[in-house]
Amino acid sequence: MRPPKNVLPHSRTSGNYDCLDDDIDGSMIQATLRRDNQAADVKWKSSSDQTEGTFRVPVEPDRYALCFESKIKAHEGDDDSEATHIGFSLRWIPPPRALPEGEEGPEAKRALQLVETASFVDQDWQNLLDHYDFLRNREANHREMIESIFSRLWKWTLVEAILVVFMAFFQVMYLKKFFEQRRYL
Repeated sequence: MRPPKNVLPHSRTSGNYDCLDDDIDGSMIQATLRRDNQAADVKWKSSSDQTEGTFRVPVEPDRYALCFESKIKAHEGDDDSEATHIGFSLRWIPPPRALPEGEEGPEAKRALQLVETASFVDQDWQNLLDHYDFLRNREANHREMIESIFSRLWKWTLVEAILVVFMAFFQVMYLKKFFEQRRYL
C-alpha cells in the first residue's frame, strides 16, 4: 500500500484489526506494519496474545505493507491452510498544524497540544466505530447461520409432523379394516 500523494513528512497512520473468527487463539494471529522494500524495518508489530489491536505510527511518503500471518495449521495431508477472516481499517492522518514562526509562547504550545490530543481522540473514536462495524459483521454472519439452521430445522419438523399424521391416518384405516366384521345376508 502506498500513502496518498498528499502525505507530508511526519504524518501518521492509524488503524486497527480484529479477527472475526471466534474460536481462534490470539497467539495464532500476528499483524505487522513495515516498509515494503525493507523486511527488517518493522514499524509496528501486534501483541502475541490478542486477536484484535490498534496502532498509530509515524510514516514517511513510502510504500508500506500491512501483513497478517496465521499460524493455524491445516489438517494432516491437506496442502491448504484454513481460511481466517480478519477485518482491518487503515487511515492516513496529516501532521497537526504547526505553529507560525515566532509564536513559541506557552499558550500557543498548549493550543498545539490540545489540537494533537483532539486528533488522538478522533483516531480512537474512529477505531471504536470500526470495532463496532466488525462486531456488526460478526453478528450478521452468526445471525445468517442461525436463521439457516432454524429454517432447515423447521422444514424437517414439518416433514416429520406430516409423516406422523399420514402414518396415524393409515394405521387407523388399517386397524378399522382389520377389526371390521363382515355381515352376510
